[in-house]
Amino acid sequence: MACANKLHQVGLALHSYDAQNGVFPRNAIFWVGPDGPLGSKSGGLWNANVLLLPYLEGKQLYNSINHGIYWQMKENTTAVNISPGQFLCPSDITPQQGRIGATNY
Repeated sequence: MACANKLHQVGLALHSYDAQNGVFPRNAIFWVGPDGPLGSKSGGLWNANVLLLPYLEGKQLYNSINHGIYWQMKENTTAVNISPGQFLCPSDITPQQGRIGATNY
């Protein structure tokens, strides 16, 4: 029941995002910039869940992310190592510890 409620909240967040931005969030955000830590001219993916954080009582985490740099860079280490409870199903038996930004949804 708690998992279904969280999915419902994610659905409401999607519609709130759409109402404010006129579009649903992209599945992933690929940042392009100067050479990054992996020697590429492209950055790591930010998934749509990041964009939904402000609509799911995650504004503080959202604001702690430096969206102008790769997610892999040290400035984002704290943020990417958090698995927001809004995206974790309480009935999931798979351990999420140690996974970067783990999510069930």
